Amino acid sequence: MRDKNGRVAVIHSSATQWQHSFRLEITFEEGFVELSGILSSSKSYGQEKLLIVPKQENSVTGSLSGTTTHYLEDTSWNDEITEFADLIINDKPVEQGNSYDALKVMELIYQIYNADDSWTRQK
Repeated sequence: MRDKNGRVAVIHSSATQWQHSFRLEITFEEGFVELSGILSSSKSYGQEKLLIVPKQENSVTGSLSGTTTHYLEDTSWNDEITEFADLIINDKPVEQGNSYDALKVMELIYQIYNADDSWTRQK
C-alpha cells in the first residue's frame, strides 16, 4: 500500500505456522517497534512484549539493542467498559472508534477488495 506521499506500508499474514504467533513490526526512518505475543486466556500466543529499537548506524552483527517492555496483565476489557460508561454517564461524544471511523474502515476494505480483479469478477 502506498499513500499520496509515496510512503509504503506492507501487511503480511500467514496461517501456515503450526504454533500460534503474533508479531507487529513498524519500521520508521529512525528505528522500529515490534509488538509480539498476545495476552489471552489460552496463553498460546506467548508473552506480550514491546521492543523499541532506535536506528543504529554500524549494526552489521545483527545484534540490536533497544528497550523491551513486558506486559503481564490485560486490562483492555476493563478500560473499554470504563470509557464506555464514562461516555454515557457524562454525556460525552465518542472520539475514538466512532461510527464514522467504522464507516471509513469498511470503505477502505471495500477499496482493497475492489483492487483485486478476481474478486470484482465474482460480483
